[in-house]
Amino acid sequence: MRDILRKCGMTRDKHSGLEFYFNGRHVTNLYTYGIFSRTSYEADGPSLAFLSLRDVSQQRNMSIRFPRHVERSSPEYRIAEKKRKNVRPVNEVEDPYIAAVLIALAQKRQRRQHAVAGTQADTPNREDASDGESKAHKVFLLAHTAMDKPCLYFYTARIPSSFLNRLDYPSENIPSRPFRIKYHQISFASLDAMKRDLKFAISVIHGEEYVF
Repeated sequence: MRDILRKCGMTRDKHSGLEFYFNGRHVTNLYTYGIFSRTSYEADGPSLAFLSLRDVSQQRNMSIRFPRHVERSSPEYRIAEKKRKNVRPVNEVEDPYIAAVLIALAQKRQRRQHAVAGTQADTPNREDASDGESKAHKVFLLAHTAMDKPCLYFYTARIPSSFLNRLDYPSENIPSRPFRIKYHQISFASLDAMKRDLKFAISVIHGEEYVF
């Protein structure tokens, strides 16, 4: 997949992790299989992430460890098992981790653009926030599922700068509209169908189309 993206005008970033910020501070790193920028627009920062939902699920399970040397019927084991079940998404393709990665991508783009322009983060006031829809960051994600019949899903989102500002300044009253995440299955039914859907996804990333 990474070779296909490279041939389609996408440049892979040297780092595969994304930093997530809240209240102006780096709070966690998000794992991906790679983040990519449009080759002709690298200065804007990466706009695409590639993700394995199987690995996300495994990492989530590993974060809740079962106690050693205890029976499966023990209360300690059942508590750990219940914790894993509670954090498992009902619908794999709507895993909250996907939203977190898209937001982190938008944060990275905004910070990169501010760095290039030599400015700090947007001032958190109502005037800036009201223009959030026109200052939106288009971000994308390709996710490989862990279901019985593996397939790819393509996600798109327009994340307003005002929303990112609310994360940077949670104590400020910054108006921001919610944003939508859309997704589309890339069919593995046949090679022709997969090529067609991948071509569509790449055209969206390059700004040639943005409607499902």
